[in-house]
Amino acid sequence: MVCRKLKALLELLCCDGPCSCDELVTQAMHCRSTRIEKLLERLVAQGERIMSAIGDFAVKQKGFNDRMDAALAGLASDVAILNATIAELQNTSGAITPEDQALLDQLESWGDAFAAKLEALDSLTPPVPPIG
Repeated sequence: MVCRKLKALLELLCCDGPCSCDELVTQAMHCRSTRIEKLLERLVAQGERIMSAIGDFAVKQKGFNDRMDAALAGLASDVAILNATIAELQNTSGAITPEDQALLDQLESWGDAFAAKLEALDSLTPPVPPIG
C-alpha cells in the first residue's frame, strides 16, 4: 500500500504520466545528482571566496611585516649609534668637558627619540585577539 502511494507521488513529481519503477529510480537519481552538483558548485564558489580573502590578508600582512622589518632595522641602527656614543663618553678621562656634556645631552635627546620610535613600533602591532 505504501509503495503504491509512494510510486503515485513520485509519478506526480517526476513524470508526465505513469512510469515504471526503473524510470522512477532514474528520475530520482537524476534529481539527486542535480542537487549534489548545485551544492558542489556553491561549495567551490565559497571556497574561492575564502581563498581570495586569505590571499588579500596575506598581501596586507606582508606589507605590515615589511614595515615592521624596516622599523626594527632602524631601531637596531639607533642602538648602535647610542652604544658608540656611550663608548666615546666612557673613553674620555677626567672631569666632564663641555664636549662631554654635549654628548650627554645628545644621548638624552636620542634616547627620547628612540623611546618614541619604540612606542610607535608598539602601536603598529595589533592587539592580541581574545582566546575562546
